[in-house]
Amino acid sequence: MSVPDTLAALGVNPETGLASADAAVRLKEHGYNEVVEQQGHPVLKFLEKFWGLAAWMLELIMVLSAVLHKFADLAVVGALLGTLLRFRGSRCLQYSVTRWSVALL
Repeated sequence: MSVPDTLAALGVNPETGLASADAAVRLKEHGYNEVVEQQGHPVLKFLEKFWGLAAWMLELIMVLSAVLHKFADLAVVGALLGTLLRFRGSRCLQYSVTRWSVALL
């Protein structure tokens, strides 16, 4: 669909845009042009950090280490899992900072 066809289908004049009355009607009919952000439960958000192949392997190694009474290995793998979770958190934070700094500019 071309731009002129789209403008005609929407009933918009490209020179003047929408009249205030038309904009108010469309706002009332369709609502604001926004995407509602999904807010999940904080516990589920925390548990999502343990979801993934790398986390599963580390968790399995921790369970096997505990069963075999290899507590030194358990501590090392626990530290690796903690590092993995911090890396994911910092990556998420970096994405948020980048996203908001672009939005604010």
